[in-house]
Amino acid sequence: MSIRKRNVHQEEKCAPGRKVSKERITFLVCANAEGTKRIEPFVIGKAQNPRSFRNKILPVKYDSSKSAWMNAAIFKKCFFGIFAPEVERFLEDKMLPKMALLLLNNAPSHPPADQLVKETEDGKIWVMYFPPNVTPLIQPMDQNAIRLLKLHYRTSLLSMVVTSVESLETCLKQTNLFQAVSLLALAWKKVSQESLKKCWNRIFNDDEFDEEDDVPLSILQQSEENLATRNSLRLLERVFPNVQFDVNDVTEWNNENIIDDILTFNDHDEEETIVAPAEMPKSNERVNVV
Repeated sequence: MSIRKRNVHQEEKCAPGRKVSKERITFLVCANAEGTKRIEPFVIGKAQNPRSFRNKILPVKYDSSKSAWMNAAIFKKCFFGIFAPEVERFLEDKMLPKMALLLLNNAPSHPPADQLVKETEDGKIWVMYFPPNVTPLIQPMDQNAIRLLKLHYRTSLLSMVVTSVESLETCLKQTNLFQAVSLLALAWKKVSQESLKKCWNRIFNDDEFDEEDDVPLSILQQSEENLATRNSLRLLERVFPNVQFDVNDVTEWNNENIIDDILTFNDHDEEETIVAPAEMPKSNERVNVV
């Protein structure tokens, strides 16, 4: 299995009347080489007990730190409390030996490999780190899985805006952390099993087209991404009926370093909210989606 974490951050101006936000969340995603098992997303925020989580069943696992960054203590808690138990249950259901290898990128927040070993009745669940500087090249979650997740997330966010009776700015301002992580969990489920499976091709040195395979990775990912992009375009046209968008707008938006929409705090009740775009688009004006 492979695990990957991404950070949500923003240092641009917020919507009019809103302060500049530097709040962030970190989330981790993980899936096996067959794409048949994906670990429930793990989210790290600043608040220990977010108000929007009260009396809710979370679709993700959640923890907190002062900076909302991963650290060794939280990672060990995630490995032994979430990853290993889920993997053991999955292997037991499949009547497979309880042995698994977790591939990790080399990061300071990850504990030494010898501290991440779970002994099982059949062997062990343990980790192996990638060599330095190869994460963008072979790390499976970086082979378009996170990109597709991000696109599905933002499409779902647009869909929520379209179906709301509130204005765009009001809708986004009222969106809280619980709704954001719910969209994140839904987006992770929308990444297809086949896409996840083919993200492992470079690990297995199997990046060439196989006639017995349904479709090569590049074509499969392009197809899934094109479908989500078309959905985003349709939703954008409904949100901004007087603005012209094309595929390049959505592609540029999705290629931003900002992995998700900025989380900030409402000045009045200190509840986490997603802010609106920096400026509302003017009639017949092309805009960049932020």
